[in-house]
Amino acid sequence: MKTALLNWDATLIDYISSKCVNLQKCEVVTMKDFKPELILKLPKTVSMLDFDGELMKRGRLTKPLLFDDENPESWLPQAQTILKALQILRTPPIDYSLTSKSSCLTEVHLSTVKASATDLKPILQNCPNLNLLRHYQMVTALYELHSDAWKKKLKIPKYNLKNLDVDFSHVVRCTMSPKWVLPPDALQLAVTLCPSAHIVHVRFDCSTPHDVLHPLTSLKKLQEFSAVCVSSGERTLLDFSDMVPILEAHGQNGLNILELKVIEEVEIHIIIENCTNLESLVLSGCGYITPSTCSTFGCHKYDVGSFKKLQCLFYADGDDFSWDHGVPDCFWKATLYPSRKTREVKLQGLFLEFPRFSSAVFDEIFNHKTKKPNLSFPHLKVLSLCRCDEITVEDIAWRICGLTGHNKSPNESLQYLRFSECANVRPSDGKRLGRWMKVGNMKVKIHVDG
Repeated sequence: MKTALLNWDATLIDYISSKCVNLQKCEVVTMKDFKPELILKLPKTVSMLDFDGELMKRGRLTKPLLFDDENPESWLPQAQTILKALQILRTPPIDYSLTSKSSCLTEVHLSTVKASATDLKPILQNCPNLNLLRHYQMVTALYELHSDAWKKKLKIPKYNLKNLDVDFSHVVRCTMSPKWVLPPDALQLAVTLCPSAHIVHVRFDCSTPHDVLHPLTSLKKLQEFSAVCVSSGERTLLDFSDMVPILEAHGQNGLNILELKVIEEVEIHIIIENCTNLESLVLSGCGYITPSTCSTFGCHKYDVGSFKKLQCLFYADGDDFSWDHGVPDCFWKATLYPSRKTREVKLQGLFLEFPRFSSAVFDEIFNHKTKKPNLSFPHLKVLSLCRCDEITVEDIAWRICGLTGHNKSPNESLQYLRFSECANVRPSDGKRLGRWMKVGNMKVKIHVDG
């Protein structure tokens, strides 16, 4: 047996340790409480321990769209779940048969397990081949282990870790106090300890200093960057301007996943100029600065279809009326229009909440009454729209499904359509679209809610 789905239980772990001498991968499916000491009791042959399911499913999700037909989640959490599934699908699995039997753990995904930095320290200390440790207390654990030696300029080790998960926010404390949750220099130490890291997830709040992210510019490569603000509406010290040097350093040098959530003063032009190699882009609840060249939303500064590799786009409006949540046309033209060279958009997942399209952009992408209503996204698997009042069921049938118009055949890639609070798409329209798809021999799940 090389793979096991198990309960996180001491008796079971002891049994597995003595009987399963060839075990390579473990996914924890049930757990009453997290006991970190059990990790070191696993057989030495185990390379991957997954409390989330993400590692186990990499590259193997033939049908990633799992949802409750009768009681689907509200738009935002469901969209996030499906986006994650699509991203997992794109991640190739690791062949653990190539690892040494004495290698011990190489990947541990603790997801949202309630673990402290103290719980993570034994993993870091006893798994020398560890290259992935997913938990927001990871950088805190590294800091507690090595900060004293680092400050005294003593010798410190180098880790093979490819990710840095860091939490500068106060959400881990029950009371607010002047004491740092994580010192501002923690990321500098983490970059020194883990020079090969190329996946960075950061969580921060209103009190996080603006310069804590600068050490990331010195990484050799950054492939995935996620920044999430957990502020309760207060103005933050750290904003998009503090992330610009990171995008300038890595945007054209390997960055393929960018996620910004509840970030203030995002300037779209910076992303277009520096991050055109992105495969996945998430902008959720952000506030934007409209560049002076886009004052009339008629910017012609950039080529259409600049993001030639983009496969997933997630744009969700925020609910803070003190911010400008509209993005200029140049953003939609760069992400949703085909390039002049390829004449094709590679998007597989498109998730939009209140996108505020101009009439020109809407006509180009969705309007079925245009002169040549061709299929807009021939590789699209998922379209999930919320509060997109302009869209009609005819637009979807022509431009997304490819059922009529100038299309030679329907969109065979399409698997799921979701319309939430879209004024011109009612449940009856969803049923009508379903009948059209049946005639076109399309098997697509559709959900419409008011």
